[in-house]
Amino acid sequence: KHLWSGDARVQKVNALYQLRAYAANSLWQLNEQKLVKERSAANQAKAEDWRGKTKNFSREWLDFARAAGSDTSQALQLCVSAAGDKDFCQD
Repeated sequence: KHLWSGDARVQKVNALYQLRAYAANSLWQLNEQKLVKERSAANQAKAEDWRGKTKNFSREWLDFARAAGSDTSQALQLCVSAAGDKDFCQD
């Protein structure tokens, strides 16, 4: 990312933040499904871990998008979904 500059850098870095947040979200959802099928402490821990990562990664994406002046709607939606609280995702 250090080789990119200007608008291309903003777009590519934003896309990387987005990819990481959505990948974590997919793993969170997968682990939630496993937890529903088989309740166990291990499955619950995995689901909670991926939810926390989704929350943090989406907040980082949201912060970058805000600073870059990019669209924040998807990042905000994912952040609120993972956090369960809009306050966590505010400025």
